[in-house]
Amino acid sequence: MAALWRSIRHTRRYRGTFCKYLEFRRCLLSDNYRCQEEWQKYLNSPTLTQVEFGYLSYQMYTKFDNQGFSSLIDMDILANKIQTMHEQDHEYMQRIIKMFRRSKDAFPVRDSIVHGIIRNYLEKGMDKEILEMIQDRKTFGLFPDSYTANLLMDHFIKLEQFPEAAKVAYELMFQEDFSGRINFLLALYTCTKHLTHTATMDAHSKEEEDVQEEEDEDDDDDNVEWVAKKVVQAPHYDDHFDIQCEQYKLGKTMYMLGCVQGDNLLGRSVKLTGLALYDKFARALSLLKQWKETGEKEVVMKEAVDRLGELLNETATRDPDAPEKEYAMRTLKDDILKHNLTPEEKEKYTKELQVLSAELESNGQLSSHSLITEVETFVTGQLKNSEKADMDSYVKHLNLWEKERQEMFDQQVEDYLRNEKIEEIAQKLAELQEKEETLRFFENKQQIKRAYIKAPWEKEEEREMTLDELEEKERNKKNRKSVLYKRRR
Repeated sequence: MAALWRSIRHTRRYRGTFCKYLEFRRCLLSDNYRCQEEWQKYLNSPTLTQVEFGYLSYQMYTKFDNQGFSSLIDMDILANKIQTMHEQDHEYMQRIIKMFRRSKDAFPVRDSIVHGIIRNYLEKGMDKEILEMIQDRKTFGLFPDSYTANLLMDHFIKLEQFPEAAKVAYELMFQEDFSGRINFLLALYTCTKHLTHTATMDAHSKEEEDVQEEEDEDDDDDNVEWVAKKVVQAPHYDDHFDIQCEQYKLGKTMYMLGCVQGDNLLGRSVKLTGLALYDKFARALSLLKQWKETGEKEVVMKEAVDRLGELLNETATRDPDAPEKEYAMRTLKDDILKHNLTPEEKEKYTKELQVLSAELESNGQLSSHSLITEVETFVTGQLKNSEKADMDSYVKHLNLWEKERQEMFDQQVEDYLRNEKIEEIAQKLAELQEKEETLRFFENKQQIKRAYIKAPWEKEEEREMTLDELEEKERNKKNRKSVLYKRRR
């Protein structure tokens, strides 16, 4: 009993700190933001409840396999029935989404279908599976809208899986859309957390990837297979969708977020950090010069300038005198390497940064604030006033989606009944025509006989006879000869 009271006193002593921690973990978005009651009401609509996932998925798969298409309403219903899907049917569902992606009804992509797939996968605990599908944009075509992307990022943030949450932010970066206020705030928070929590891990994984690529290249040199091609196109690195490096994706995302944040201490620091991660050192130094010339105090955080120096010191260089590969041997990696700095450029930028950093510090233009602390304070303060508008908009979308789905369902039923009626009428017309021909035969029997008698007869020798007819003719000749021979005897 004494031990129990000691534990209770210990709990009371640290209750305030523990509750604050729980409140922070509960976290950025409130539970009301998910609009769970409205979502369940949406799933319990009559159009969805009267259909089973197994039956509908089998019918759609068969129709895709045989005809190459299925109706849009069927895919909309199936997307919202994933909640009843067994986890083992995940690959089966993937194949259906792939086939739908290649069909004519997949464009434009309906937000109701994408939201239904993503939210139901999340509620089934299959977050890693749906994240992989979202990243494979070409195969599945799942482009989450603003609200759905918020649910994804908040889900991973609550689990403290910041790399996964950052991957959702990368998809928004690829679409160049941070127009949603909560989209912007969650992306800023998760990218900053990802940077501060997994920077060492990313550097280690990058080294492993480089080693693995070198080993693969050594193995490929022994087994080179040459294939003749009519046209050889040089690879082109677009510096956007072709970005493969995790660090570059994070850097470009943070740079865009800094641009959205604006020309203030936090916006400048995020923008500079993004350019440093993105290896855009010339642009970063140009911005530092502009900020220095303004004469303002604390124009940028010292942490961002220090990170710029560290990444500039660690960046890889290219040999400007290295021989260029043959046209047909060039790969995308060769085009990416052209963007690396030369040793002379690296040395030049390093000296410029040292001078600029010293001048900024002497002028009192470097702030000692922590980037992660400023981001957490800013995001938590802004989110409180941004949820209501998103929730109201989401409820309106649910009502609109349900109304549109009911209209499409009614239209499909009407089309089915119309086609069924047309087939029935066509069948009755065929039967009536057959009966009419039978009845009119007796009325026109004499005319048919006269036409038959007056019709020109084709001589048997003049027309080309088939093999069966020739054989029959020979048999008839033999039979006639045998009959005549018997009569003569």
